[in-house]
Amino acid sequence: MLIVGVFHTAAMVWIAVSALGYGDFPQLHDSAKALLAGSDLYTTPPTIQGTKNLNPPHLAILMAPLGAMSLPSAAFVMWGIIVMAAIVYAAAIGRTISSPKGYMLFAIILASAASGVAVSLINLAWPLAAATAWAWVWQREGRRRRSAIAIGCLASFKVFYLIFVPYWLWRRDFASAIWSVAALCAVLTTGLLIVGFAPYSEWLAVLQNGSPLLSDRPLDASWHSVVTRLPLDHSSALAVWLTGCAAGVAASWRRLRQEANVDVHWALILTAMIILSPLGWVYYALIPALPAALVLLRYRSSWVMPAIAVCSIVPPAAVVLTGLQMHHWIPSAIANSFYALTIMGAWLALVAGRPDSLVVGDRVAQPLS
Repeated sequence: MLIVGVFHTAAMVWIAVSALGYGDFPQLHDSAKALLAGSDLYTTPPTIQGTKNLNPPHLAILMAPLGAMSLPSAAFVMWGIIVMAAIVYAAAIGRTISSPKGYMLFAIILASAASGVAVSLINLAWPLAAATAWAWVWQREGRRRRSAIAIGCLASFKVFYLIFVPYWLWRRDFASAIWSVAALCAVLTTGLLIVGFAPYSEWLAVLQNGSPLLSDRPLDASWHSVVTRLPLDHSSALAVWLTGCAAGVAASWRRLRQEANVDVHWALILTAMIILSPLGWVYYALIPALPAALVLLRYRSSWVMPAIAVCSIVPPAAVVLTGLQMHHWIPSAIANSFYALTIMGAWLALVAGRPDSLVVGDRVAQPLS
């Protein structure tokens, strides 16, 4: 299975070079070049899926060395970073799940549509997933300060990580909330000192206006994307989406109150974070995959994890990418609606199921205070 995952990844690289024009990476590359040239970061062309640049200015600062390279060279360097992130992610698996289950889990994740799309579009999904995996590992090992700082840094790049702040406040873990906010402020302050206020003002305006895409979000696997693909008028779709979000938050909160297990908590929060975000791209399924899989492996229903594993691979990522290449959203939208339902199925299993014990892999998660 690991060999299949490696070949799948190589195939995604070939597709990105031959058919997709390096996926979403040209936008990141253009932002880095704009920073070096002192021009506007947010007038870059949209991605292949039609989205604006929603990334913060400090990401362009980190990408600046790649902006000095040609696009092909920078893309291959970025693929190297993605490979390193996958290795770091695998190390987190090894820290929490014993072999052979750990090897199999990594192989399935590597062969999944989420990984394939992330590799082919050359985006930040794998680095985000790796950092999140280690934030969770540190949290379950009792290194809460380190975990909170990691989440705060991640929130500076993707605002949906801010969901952890009210969670920690609810848990009365004020130290984690303070450390995460402090890390977020530190990153933003550093960026402001380097590039000034204007790029950040533009970034906030872009976030407020959102993506130009409304219903045509072929790679979106969130609850919002499923609702917008239904034959409903705007007001009905909004009502269905808000009702679903309220039900999701209520069910997740009820489950969090029932189970004082850090693995269950992080699996639920990260999965709900992707589902409830209006831009829960399919490749972000890599983010909750490890803690969710670890919890689901302990469930008494032995068919749950294999079923989710199969649904994460079939239909393959090529279906999504074919739709993007042909600028025809139907194959991509159908596939990603299926992926969205798979992610929701995992969330439902986390809400409804009960692990056999708090022991997962070779280590015991630190109890929540």
